[in-house]
Amino acid sequence: MYMGKFDQALPLLEASIKNLAAATMQVGLYNFNAELVAGGAFYPSNPFTGPSRNDPNLDREILYMRRNPSNYYWFVTSGVVVNPEAMKLFGPNDKRRAFMSSFSFGFSTAYPLGMMRAYGRPYYNMGISIPDIYLLRAECKARLGDIGGAATEMLAFRKNRMPDRDAALPSGIAGDQVALTKYILEERIREFPITGERWFDMRRLSVDPIYKSTISYTHRIYNNNGSIANTYMLKPERLTYRFPQYIVAANPTMPQNP
Repeated sequence: MYMGKFDQALPLLEASIKNLAAATMQVGLYNFNAELVAGGAFYPSNPFTGPSRNDPNLDREILYMRRNPSNYYWFVTSGVVVNPEAMKLFGPNDKRRAFMSSFSFGFSTAYPLGMMRAYGRPYYNMGISIPDIYLLRAECKARLGDIGGAATEMLAFRKNRMPDRDAALPSGIAGDQVALTKYILEERIREFPITGERWFDMRRLSVDPIYKSTISYTHRIYNNNGSIANTYMLKPERLTYRFPQYIVAANPTMPQNP
């Protein structure tokens, strides 16, 4: 998928989803319409920490867990927030908003400009998740020209994240390959806020001949009143990792990433 070989990625994603039925434990997409109300997996919502999605061992959407230690910088310290541009991608009835908070931890003053922070889940999974597989499959179909199949995938996926009346794709999207693919990429922003997933999308899209325009290298730091404290233009080098020292030592002729 990340090599742009979508024709080879699609059958693997299809097989992964088909094989979910053979799982020895319960796995699958949550329907947030049902799980955020009484009797649901994420009910009740703690007023300080959010919906009760705090045990990765019980999370049905995790297939392969590569867990970070709890990241207090975005959860408790509240230093990382979803920016105004990303928040505008969410509809008012999108249930994923329940996993974000308009307030810093322990404070009652709302973030400016509609920004929100992570809430309800003090960890994130850098392994394999079911939402990722479904969205990658939809993207593959769109890129390969199966826009009808991709649109159907997107509608079914979104019905698990919001009421049916809000899940429909915007007018004109479903019949336009480029517009639909861009919409799927935006859906990934809505699905994975403040998880680190966006970095990997930015990496692959930065060299995409059609969709490189969907990423921005502008990073802003905001003051508490919503004014911009600093603006940084990120360089392409930020989309690579430096090799660890033991790798460099074992391969002395291999150039280090900048």
